[in-house]
Amino acid sequence: MATFTPITWVINTVLGQFEQDPDNCEENRHIVEWLTPIRSDATHYDTISKRTPGTGEWVLCSTQFKEWISGQRRILLLDGKPGSGKTIIAAIVIEHLMDLSLPYLLGTDAVLFLYCRHNETWTISQYLGSLIAQLFTNYRGNSSVAQHVLNSYEIHQIRRSQPSETELITILSNMILSFTNVRVVLDALDELPDCAQIELMSVLRRLPVSLFFTSRIIGLEIFDLPNDTIHMTIGDQNQGDIRLFLHKTIPRTASVARIVRQNAEFLEEICDKILAISNGMFLVASLKSQSLQGYTTMNSLSNSLDELSDDVQSMYLALMNRINSQKGEYPALAKRAITWIVYARRPLTVSELQHALGIREGSNSFSKRDIPVQDMLTTSSCGIIEIQSRSGTVRLVRELLHLLWVIDAGSLN
Repeated sequence: MATFTPITWVINTVLGQFEQDPDNCEENRHIVEWLTPIRSDATHYDTISKRTPGTGEWVLCSTQFKEWISGQRRILLLDGKPGSGKTIIAAIVIEHLMDLSLPYLLGTDAVLFLYCRHNETWTISQYLGSLIAQLFTNYRGNSSVAQHVLNSYEIHQIRRSQPSETELITILSNMILSFTNVRVVLDALDELPDCAQIELMSVLRRLPVSLFFTSRIIGLEIFDLPNDTIHMTIGDQNQGDIRLFLHKTIPRTASVARIVRQNAEFLEEICDKILAISNGMFLVASLKSQSLQGYTTMNSLSNSLDELSDDVQSMYLALMNRINSQKGEYPALAKRAITWIVYARRPLTVSELQHALGIREGSNSFSKRDIPVQDMLTTSSCGIIEIQSRSGTVRLVRELLHLLWVIDAGSLN
């Protein structure tokens, strides 16, 4: 089993020699703040602290990941449903890479990472600044790395200006050339606006780095990824991870712990029910495990898992709020598509749904130019709509959402 070294320990180890000089530390902080407002290390520490020990090992042990680590192929994509644990896995990968790079922190290997969030509006320059700041902060033992940043900082301090995106790309490229192996982990590419997704991927692909990135299951044709891109999907592999998570969290609820203490097999019964409901999504499993408090018998607790809970409805409402927060026609398209899926008398094919959405209210004619492209179905719905590759039909990511959509009559407004 892999062991993990908290990134904060790594950073403190590398920077220990600089802590004795308060002036130097203060200048370094100013430089980092000048480069970017993004605090990737803080996000990472918060994310990895939520990890249940033992989870994510299937990724690190996979043939695909080992092939990527070896450098045989430069890009690895890990996709999965919303709430399936992609971000935690990204954090686990970062920790693993930091462990591998630990002996080389003053030399040849470097690990960089970015966490994308739909509610954050960082620019491409700020993301690039974050990567540069990580190299500048974490690998100060390599003197040439720091010098690239210091030269630019001194010039712009005189001009009272910020570096352009082109200049940042040049600085980052030159810094990377100081290393033999640079690996970049990019979490939740799909959280960025469409144009930012394309631009950031374009920049990263031009750099001499190995890239590991996570995303919801969306159309990736727009990125023109190389044919040898490694593609992994979070499917049934994370069932074991969710069970580990439930084994850790369920006994923390006092009332459940008292019941389970009398019958250890009952814990497995609860886990089995939640696993069936969650459909491979940590988010649902977490909400369900949190809703178990207050039951006094095995039957009442077990029966509660067969009913809709307020927590699950809250999760649904949060998903709908996320859809509604999108710009342009995305919210309307998503809600129309979901309505068609829910109220159709049989499963719709992708083409049937596309043509149904091409019908314009109040129009007496039909135009093929009104048909949305397939990728828009999953993108606008924030991953709620799922395309079945074998049958060619569309559905919601879990059947529970069908019922919730019907219950929430106000969702069409």
